[in-house]
Amino acid sequence: MMSDKNFYYPDWDAPNHIKSIQTYRSPGFSADCYSSFNLSDTVGDSLEAVNKNLSLLSTSLPSSPYWLRQVHDNQVVELPNNEQVLIADASFTKEKGVVCAVRTADCLPLLLTDKKGTFVAAVHAGWRSLASGIIENTLSQIKSNYGIIAWLGPSISQTYYEVGQEVYDTFTNFDGDSHSGFIKLPNNKYLLSMPQIALKKLKKNGVKKIFGAGVNESFCTYRDSHLFYSHRRDSDTGRMATLIWIQGH
Repeated sequence: MMSDKNFYYPDWDAPNHIKSIQTYRSPGFSADCYSSFNLSDTVGDSLEAVNKNLSLLSTSLPSSPYWLRQVHDNQVVELPNNEQVLIADASFTKEKGVVCAVRTADCLPLLLTDKKGTFVAAVHAGWRSLASGIIENTLSQIKSNYGIIAWLGPSISQTYYEVGQEVYDTFTNFDGDSHSGFIKLPNNKYLLSMPQIALKKLKKNGVKKIFGAGVNESFCTYRDSHLFYSHRRDSDTGRMATLIWIQGH
């Protein structure tokens, strides 16, 4: 896995013209609980600091990312799109130089392409969006015939993600196979693995090549506080970004 000071480059079997970035929480310009490479302007951070961080990120991108207003639902949008506000939890494109992006701080970021690199997609798989079919909806809209490849980014690991009965019921009512992503605790709570459920959903929909930190939860946004923001750990905090694009020739 190749890394830089502010981000690392996902290590997966994507074609050479598919480029992707996962950011860390530092180094950047934000202070206090947002320290320091916060990329969200909706969490209470100084807009000046956020804009400086976004400007720094832009030096590694072919164009400005299409930031989504993520609402923890299953809506997917195709890019480019001229809407002023894109309300969705996933985006995809088949055009060169268009940057798909999601922002997270415990939720699971997911990148998709295929063996020929005919499209790219970025998915925000928080528990609500994951439970309501964000992966299934994204795959159904892409309709690739060339073998889809997935990369799962860093999220909160199962060890630290305790949830209640309503979360379990929401998942299993939509997809009964989701029960395998839960460990029941003596207090009638559960430990949830979003990556495990995402893996099952991807495989169920024919995705055979799956890579990334999420596969074995080797990174944990909650545990690895020096690398990642975590909303569950810190409440007031920043956001990382996961970005992907098709490089132009």
